[in-house]
Amino acid sequence: MYLSGFLYFYKMSLSIVLFDDFKERERLLPLVATRPVGNLRLGALTINQKWELLTAGDVSYMTAAYLQDKFPLNPVH
Repeated sequence: MYLSGFLYFYKMSLSIVLFDDFKERERLLPLVATRPVGNLRLGALTINQKWELLTAGDVSYMTAAYLQDKFPLNPVH
């Protein structure tokens, strides 16, 4: 029964949305002037790559309006 639950979870598609806290975002300038906070590199991977590996799902960003064209928000289908 545990195995069937695991397989069901494995087949589910997840969509993770990384949210930029706009007050804290200002403290990270100029690093986040051209990218969302979730796109910053920590070690070998970016934050979004770590979430993709952990959840096997799609990652999108809710970020500043001027970055939404390059980093669009992908809602759950």
